[in-house]
Amino acid sequence: MAAVLACGPEAKLGYWWAARQYGLLEYAPSLIDVVVPGNRSGPKGIRTRRVHELHGSECTIHQAIPITTVPRTLLDLAAVATEQQLRRATNEAARQDWLDKRATATLIDRHRGRAGISNFRAALAALHPQTIRTRSDLEVAFVNLCRRHRLPEPVMNVEVEGFLVDAYFPGTRVVVELDFWDYHRTRIEFANDRMRDAALKVKGYEVLRVPDEWLDRDPAGLARTLRRLLERHP
Repeated sequence: MAAVLACGPEAKLGYWWAARQYGLLEYAPSLIDVVVPGNRSGPKGIRTRRVHELHGSECTIHQAIPITTVPRTLLDLAAVATEQQLRRATNEAARQDWLDKRATATLIDRHRGRAGISNFRAALAALHPQTIRTRSDLEVAFVNLCRRHRLPEPVMNVEVEGFLVDAYFPGTRVVVELDFWDYHRTRIEFANDRMRDAALKVKGYEVLRVPDEWLDRDPAGLARTLRRLLERHP
């Protein structure tokens, strides 16, 4: 990328733009983020992120672009991103198997006391095998809700009776489908989902559809509903 090269041979794509390059986040600001050791400044259109030193193990080449490694990218994001953005990026990094435990531990030890380090630790601590497997923030939030309210752990994105469902509670007959308000873009998609729900109900399953607004506005009420369904459909 010309923007990186314009900042010198030691410059690396970093922060938001590195996260986007790795596929960890879709968002990236208009200004390209470039990490530069020393006091070098970049040309117009580039946000220069100056650092005292950029360790060699924190740099790599990805798709022919000099870039900070995934752990270093996440550490940098931890100082500027929201908790939700950081967890989303960390979860995606783990899902894609980008987080080598030894390299990540070394990075944290090297940058002890730096801004964002506690946020990065918290995002890593929040990782869970089920969370890593989920495909959206809504699914991650649902798994976390079940943990907080001490509900059984659901299995995400699993096949039940020949249908791929968002969440299933093993050992029960309860299936949960998680919907964004704008998820159904066509009448056919809407109808197909209802036909699938009906087919599962015929086979004895309770299918609960949970819109994102319910999860956000009344998590305790949703947890109570789930608990009652799980008790009724063991």
